Amino acid sequence: MKKYISPSSWFSFEYPDTWNEFEDEEGTFLFYNPDLWNGSLRVSASLDISPNFANKIMREELQQYANASFVKIGRWDCVYSQESFKENELDYITHFFVTGKGNMALFFSFTQSVGERIDVVHKIIESLLFLNPERPSCHEVIPLRLMEIMVVNEAYQWGVKKVKELLKKDIASIPVDKSLACLQELLDKGKIADNMENRKRLSLILCCFLLGEVDGVEWVSLIDGSLEVPILFWGHRADYPATFLLKDADEYLLRPYEFVTQQMTEGRTLMYIYNLMLNYHTLK
Repeated sequence: MKKYISPSSWFSFEYPDTWNEFEDEEGTFLFYNPDLWNGSLRVSASLDISPNFANKIMREELQQYANASFVKIGRWDCVYSQESFKENELDYITHFFVTGKGNMALFFSFTQSVGERIDVVHKIIESLLFLNPERPSCHEVIPLRLMEIMVVNEAYQWGVKKVKELLKKDIASIPVDKSLACLQELLDKGKIADNMENRKRLSLILCCFLLGEVDGVEWVSLIDGSLEVPILFWGHRADYPATFLLKDADEYLLRPYEFVTQQMTEGRTLMYIYNLMLNYHTLK
C-alpha cells in the first residue's frame, strides 16, 4: 500500500500500490489503477470552525438521502449511500461514504462496475487518519503527489519556454550538457534573474535531466511540517514501506533546492552542480 497525505496535512490514508493520483476538479483527489481499471476513488474534505461539524454533515446526509445508513468501518462512523447509472450500455454504481472527526468532514465516492467488491474502499477508510492542519506535524516522505508533479512540470516548462524564446533552442530535444549551457548562458547574461523562485525552478530542471540519465532515482513528496515539496529518492519506492519517517530516510534523499542554492551561492556553474548531483548518493 502507498500512503497519501493531503495538501496542508488535513488527513492521510493508504491506497493500493497499483493506483496513482490523477487530476480532477479543484478540491477533489482522484485515484485509480491506470493499467487495469477496477474503480475510481474521489476524495474531498471540508473544514469548519464548529467542533461538531463532522457529525452535523453526517446527520444531514442521512436526512437528505433515503437509502443512506450508518455504517462502522474500522474505528470510523460513516454514512453510506449508493447510486446506480448506465454509461455506454454498461452498468455502474457509485458508493458514497461520509465520515469525519470534530471540525473536519471527509467525502469518499467510489465508482465501479456493478457486481464488483468494495473491500478496497473499506481498507482505505480503515487506514484513515485525521491530522491537524493548524499545526502540521508530519515529517515523512511519500509517493509523489499530483501537487508536486504540477510543480515539477511548471518548472520544466518554464525552462523550455525561456530557452526557446531567448536562444531559439529546445532543451527537451538536445543533450543535457548543451541544455545546461543554454540555461547557464541566460543566467550569466541576466536573462534569467538569479532569485529564489528561479533557483527553485532550476533545481527541479536539473533533477528532470538527472532522472533521464540515472536508474534507481525517482521523485517523491517531502512532507515536513508546513513544507511540502518534490525531492529525489535514491532507490525504488516499490521496494520500501508506504512511507518513510524523515529521520529514517535522509541518506536516500536529495533536497534539490537546498543543494542547488548552496552550490550557486558558492559560484558553481549549473554543469558543475549537475555533475555533483549525478554522484550525490555515492558522495553521501
